[in-house]
Amino acid sequence: MGFPKNKGKSRSSEFENLTEEYTAKLLLPLADSGKIVFPKKGMTYAYYYFEPGKHRLAVDQRAANLKDAIAIAANKVLYTRTETIMVDNTPFSNTWFFETDTETRPSRALYVMNIYRKKNLYYLTLQINGQPAISVE
Repeated sequence: MGFPKNKGKSRSSEFENLTEEYTAKLLLPLADSGKIVFPKKGMTYAYYYFEPGKHRLAVDQRAANLKDAIAIAANKVLYTRTETIMVDNTPFSNTWFFETDTETRPSRALYVMNIYRKKNLYYLTLQINGQPAISVE
């Protein structure tokens, strides 16, 4: 429900026909930038970018700290699943955060954290997914 309140200035989207994007007015601590995405179909989400680093271990440590912060902010037990693949001897990691220990579908994740390498820098991103509205009939 907080996505409309965090909606800043309109920004161009790579997928103009599929989404509306806005800058995030409120950034997470240590985030460089963020955006709020309103897809034409599907759930709204916030996407935050953190300062890239030259060393994977430093970015991994920031990711561990972010994971701890998410657990504290959620104020409930979250279950994670991490998948790392190697591309040209470079690890790319995705971590999904779920409400139950039996859920494994990425589309049902509350949060998604990514670590990837681009042009000799490692990047950390966090996606916060909206929840479906409860319909009363």
